[in-house]
Amino acid sequence: MEQYNLLLNGDDDGGEDNDDNRENEKPRSKEEAEAFAREKSIKKFNWELLLYRLSGGDITKYDRILETNYIFVLNHLSMIKELKLN
Repeated sequence: MEQYNLLLNGDDDGGEDNDDNRENEKPRSKEEAEAFAREKSIKKFNWELLLYRLSGGDITKYDRILETNYIFVLNHLSMIKELKLN
């Protein structure tokens, strides 16, 4: 499942920063603080956000998504990300 790590945990910016280093940094501006808080919230609700995106925001589709093969779902998300379809 390592190949899906970036899909589930965010974009790779190509830098050497890791999450541990960024959590210990102090924000330099209000905008940075807001961006950091948003990133932290996204990580907190990562699984729910994934369901939200797959369902197009329709909560009635969650059960159907959860019944779908996990690898199929990850491959579908990878395709969407790579082809920039969202």
